[in-house]
Amino acid sequence: MNKLFIILLFLFAPFTTSSVPFEVCDEGPINITNLDFTPNPIVAGQDLTVNIEGSTQVEVQQGSTLTLATYEWLFPIHQTFDFCKMSINPPCPINIGDFNLNVTYPIPELAKKFDGKLVNLTLSNPDNTLLTCIEFTVHFA
Repeated sequence: MNKLFIILLFLFAPFTTSSVPFEVCDEGPINITNLDFTPNPIVAGQDLTVNIEGSTQVEVQQGSTLTLATYEWLFPIHQTFDFCKMSINPPCPINIGDFNLNVTYPIPELAKKFDGKLVNLTLSNPDNTLLTCIEFTVHFA
């Protein structure tokens, strides 16, 4: 009986990491192949770890910026971060070739109001050269 319960629990328990569906919104020298959030759905007030896998044809340099854009009602919201100053593992610069990055970022309580919203993320080098752009919908617990 206990073995059956453990097997059923394993089969039906929700996993905290899962692939996040996304679309490329602008072609650049970075090709993202996988995007995962932990936890998923996102929990406001906790750290979010984002795992990004892909390949790059150019080096991601110190001073690269990550721009997050979404809408609240009809009003655009843009927030820009120094990508390399975020908790990135491995740290910048990110060399040409395949990569597997983990980025950890604290999610404020106020972020819950963006549940179900489409988010646009753009990564650019310090000279404003577009590296990649992806869009995905965020979901909060």
